[in-house]
Amino acid sequence: VDVASSDSRTVAAWFEGKVNFAPPAPELGAAGYKLGGGRVEYVGGRMAAALAYQFGAHTISVFLWPLTSAEAKPPASAVAEHGYRILGWNGNGLRCYAVADLTEHDLRDFATAFQAKAAP
Repeated sequence: VDVASSDSRTVAAWFEGKVNFAPPAPELGAAGYKLGGGRVEYVGGRMAAALAYQFGAHTISVFLWPLTSAEAKPPASAVAEHGYRILGWNGNGLRCYAVADLTEHDLRDFATAFQAKAAP
């Protein structure tokens, strides 16, 4: 991470001026997911906000960018590649992907918690 913090306001503020949107960085500690910080990444040639959460010994990376008209259809269900699961969704005008070495069930639980707390 480029900004290491478990405080969602600190992480969200760090992204100001670095990406052209306001990524949510919800606090999910009550659900068992500790925010570790954020960074800027490039995914498919586009700038994305990346958040890191800890779940036990596992790191969950969440990549977010503004939704385009070409991405209006939600992504396919979870896929597994190289030992990681990838789960995507659209929410609040953003395309979101969570990536971790978790079971599909655990990754879906994380995504549900993230979406509930990230909603305006």
